[in-house]
Amino acid sequence: MPKIMGVLTHLDVIRNPKTMRTRKKELKKRFWTEVYDGAKLFYLSGLIHGEYLKNEIQNLGRFISVMKFRPLTWKGTHSHVLVDRVEDKKNTN
Repeated sequence: MPKIMGVLTHLDVIRNPKTMRTRKKELKKRFWTEVYDGAKLFYLSGLIHGEYLKNEIQNLGRFISVMKFRPLTWKGTHSHVLVDRVEDKKNTN
């Protein structure tokens, strides 16, 4: 099971600070419901000239490198795997 951390992007689309604060809380609550309470959520403010801010990306990289992950309870309670597609990659010449 992969280690999970959320990254919110395109926050520059929301102009009103009160609305942004409300949306962040809603998304964080939903993320915690889906993953686990206290799961880390990182915010990127938006694109400038087609790129994210350099200091935000550096902070995200630093955050990922030192982050400690909790074991997921989902892994223990779901002993099955859902497969969308199986492709045979053998060369049949």
